[in-house]
Amino acid sequence: MKRIGLALVVLMLALSACVPAATPERIVETRVVERTVEKTVEVTKVIPTLTVIGPWAGAEMDQFLPVLKAAEEKLGVKIQYRIYRAEDLSQVLPPQFEAKQAPGDVIFMWEWWVRENKDHAVDLTDLWQKEANQFVLQPTTVDGRVYAVPYVLWVKPGFWYKKSFFQKHNLQPPTTWEEFLALLDKISAIPGIKKAIITGDGVGWPVGDIVEHFLITFGGPELQQNLIAGKVRFTDPQVRSIFAERLVPLLGKYFSDPVEWTQAIDLWWNEEYGLFFMGNWLTGMVKDPNDLGVFTLPGARGVVGGPDWAFIPQ
Repeated sequence: MKRIGLALVVLMLALSACVPAATPERIVETRVVERTVEKTVEVTKVIPTLTVIGPWAGAEMDQFLPVLKAAEEKLGVKIQYRIYRAEDLSQVLPPQFEAKQAPGDVIFMWEWWVRENKDHAVDLTDLWQKEANQFVLQPTTVDGRVYAVPYVLWVKPGFWYKKSFFQKHNLQPPTTWEEFLALLDKISAIPGIKKAIITGDGVGWPVGDIVEHFLITFGGPELQQNLIAGKVRFTDPQVRSIFAERLVPLLGKYFSDPVEWTQAIDLWWNEEYGLFFMGNWLTGMVKDPNDLGVFTLPGARGVVGGPDWAFIPQ
């Protein structure tokens, strides 16, 4: 509502010809009268819409959507969520970038991939410096410039089991390697069990997580860190011995063939398998998280953890 002042000016001029001296003098008055006029102006407010691309679907998405809702309220925008796995984005993004396009405004992607494609990512250094105290982990940087920021810390703690399944069959989490092998034998002998451990897979990383867990347990966190840094190769004698003596002998006997990991959840929860190695997000993907138990390989002095990474395409 605007108040617009409208001034009306009335000017009266009296011109007299030669009049007798006795004629009374006429007075010219100027009066200003103000009047207030109210006018209604319709303003259309444009609310920006941002597209956020992430890998979370189903139960995982249900946990993520409240984050987007809170962001909408705080930022005054609308957010559209689209689901793309990183494996799919690795194929979709390069041709889009070459065409100076992008499928979303904020994209969750592998950190190493963002580093290699930093020329297509917005420099977030100024934003990070202002908001850094909100984060526990460090950002993705190249030459001191920030190109991706961390979102949420996940861990891959070990082998999950149903407490009710263990109670029903009088099973206990192992405390030694020998007890772990004995547990696998006991599970394998239960009627209806196909294998002691279901192998979640689909794109490689679930099986890789199991390998990392064995390497960390029997080679220590330092071995895993050196493998990541390229200081140690997989042909190293220590690595080879862990495969040969600890992991490979278990594969055919106790591990199932690879099953797409989200399908594996249902098969395992239905007690066709006894154990399932997966990350902590599993707690949001089962019917009763209170029935979940988890243990590391006996002797493990570390587990793999890390964030998901968000970047903004130029």
